[in-house]
Amino acid sequence: MGVSFKYIRHPQYTGLLLLSFGMMAEWATLPMLILYPVMIGMYIRLAKREEKDMLVEFGDQYRAYMKETKMFIPFIV
Repeated sequence: MGVSFKYIRHPQYTGLLLLSFGMMAEWATLPMLILYPVMIGMYIRLAKREEKDMLVEFGDQYRAYMKETKMFIPFIV
């Protein structure tokens, strides 16, 4: 297991959200401001769907992992 997965369950989504936030901060446009919350919602839904699949495949082992690690931001969410 990679180091990043030790602290958060979805490092790729976290990275994409941070990258998108940086782009939005640099080039804030109305479409970006509207679409960013939509994108956050879509990534949360996707991550939860993937976690359901992981629970089916790995059961209690993945459930224990979920209790130890945060979803997107270490020590917070």
